[in-house]
Amino acid sequence: MFTVARYTSEVDEKYILSALKHGYEGRSYTDKFSPKLIKVLLSDYKKKVHNLKWLLQDDTGRTRNYFEVTPEPKKILDDAKNGGGLTREICRALDALGATYTPETFMANRCTFKKQSQKISRVVFNTDDNVKYNHLNINKEGSSLIILIDDTKVSKARYKFLEGMVLQYREDDCKFILDMISLDRVTIQRPNELSSYNHEDIEKVINNLKSDKLVVSIDLADMITCSTGSCRSCLSVDNIHSAGAIQSFRSEFSLITFTHPLEDRFFKNGRSWLNVRATERGFVRKFPFWKIQKAYGAVNKTHQKLLHNHLEELITELTGVKKWASDDSQVNYLVSTNVTTSYIGRNQTSAPGYIDLATGDQRNWRFPEGMKEYFRYSTECLLPYKDMLSLEGEESNLTSFHQRINSNSYLGATDANNYMVFCKVLGEEVLEQDATQIGGVWYANVVLPQLITGGTYEKPKELIDGQEPADEPQIDYNDVELDEDAF
Repeated sequence: MFTVARYTSEVDEKYILSALKHGYEGRSYTDKFSPKLIKVLLSDYKKKVHNLKWLLQDDTGRTRNYFEVTPEPKKILDDAKNGGGLTREICRALDALGATYTPETFMANRCTFKKQSQKISRVVFNTDDNVKYNHLNINKEGSSLIILIDDTKVSKARYKFLEGMVLQYREDDCKFILDMISLDRVTIQRPNELSSYNHEDIEKVINNLKSDKLVVSIDLADMITCSTGSCRSCLSVDNIHSAGAIQSFRSEFSLITFTHPLEDRFFKNGRSWLNVRATERGFVRKFPFWKIQKAYGAVNKTHQKLLHNHLEELITELTGVKKWASDDSQVNYLVSTNVTTSYIGRNQTSAPGYIDLATGDQRNWRFPEGMKEYFRYSTECLLPYKDMLSLEGEESNLTSFHQRINSNSYLGATDANNYMVFCKVLGEEVLEQDATQIGGVWYANVVLPQLITGGTYEKPKELIDGQEPADEPQIDYNDVELDEDAF
């Protein structure tokens, strides 16, 4: 059974092959992944690890293949309530009925009503639309409340609601008090905002708040299964833009964030891609930025806010930039031509991958304050995605591994072909991009440190069963159908 590696040092050629076989299980090509394909993917992975090491390292200095961020239940509920919608109406109905709950019990669909623990999805339909008198809530929510005095509807404009009474002003001048009304003459009603919903609707909203652990990953299997479970889209395996998962894996700035049930990591309850270009090939960029993409399923604003805060703290330490700006602009050179976006004129719709670059709120671009003009008028391609690969490990414009030829008319592969060379020290073929030629002889980059210092290169010994691997030293290596959820 395939298990996702915890640390990057556990990812080798055998692991990459296992991840491919797991992600594409049941397809006709799962036994056709070439050794060269494995080498290219592993090489790309190591480049990403090297580039994002500042983000992936834990407190002990080990480099993680994934990490988790966990928002507090109270923060999740507060953000959901403040964002309006059905969650706010559920809470209002519970408060009106005098039901009590905590953030934890709310997410378990439980509250205390009439001294008993009951399901929230059933209790909220017990409301008779009467609201307990509370002068603060009335003044705050008066526009949505119906106010009756002696069973007659009145206009809120002529009344002031205090803690112990209600003041009635003269109709022609609100500065003069006409009457002081006792609270036993006042009835407050509010529209039943839940009348068009049922128990299942309420349960669905509450369940969407329960996924409180967000996984941030660079793992191949996590990316291949990006559109599984509740997040099915054009990026799913063998769909029109399935190559997007491989392209994101290959690109050194792309990570996937997702939620999942405890029993199945590869069933995505929610998903959102993350692009971080604070560094490039390990060097700090002059224009560092990051962007969280559109969220699907159970990934909510609280998750994204927490992720923004986590990134800002780390990137500030990395770059020295103290203040960060947010912008929803769409510039000319967003993505490379081998992916399609939801913005007309800025992509080629037949391209293998797909990326939803919608902005707004938590999806805006984040970059150093004072560099807005540079961002808007930059001639740099902000997100240069790597190409899809063929089963043979060559750069291609294929939309999936099961295709042999893609005849769609758009610019093809943007990268050079991958070549193999023979390393004299290892006695085996390695990728040219991961080797150096000296005096006509090729040496794998991994052997150079020892050779330069006059030592003898020794291949790493295989781990003893049960032994935890240590991080290897890092070498400086020189997603037409759009997402269904968008409609």
